[in-house]
Amino acid sequence: MGQGALRSSLTYLTARDAEVYERGLRRLVIITAGDLATALAELRRGTGAIVSDVFAHRFGKQPGDWIALKAPGGEIRLRIGATYLDMMDLGSMVVDRSLLPAVWRDETVSSSIRCLRPGSIRKR
Repeated sequence: MGQGALRSSLTYLTARDAEVYERGLRRLVIITAGDLATALAELRRGTGAIVSDVFAHRFGKQPGDWIALKAPGGEIRLRIGATYLDMMDLGSMVVDRSLLPAVWRDETVSSSIRCLRPGSIRKR
């Protein structure tokens, strides 16, 4: 997907403690594509994300693809490890909470709506 294809788009970015997510919340999540064990390992390392089906469809992504997000701490590249069923119309992505202080320079936010501008997500 090129820069011009995105326009300005809203999506949800949720930061979770990967250990807690793995132990409890994942039982409530329906994985629709990708390998959950690999996705959780990448989430714990801060190198991956789990995205909703809506996000994957809107941005033409699938497990194994990379996304690059611009943030105050610089650009971060994350590998999509899995997709999950979610009915939020904006799409959503889950990252590990450890990324907040390093990349977003914020330890307090756990969920926010992000406005993605052209070039925020690039196919690599």
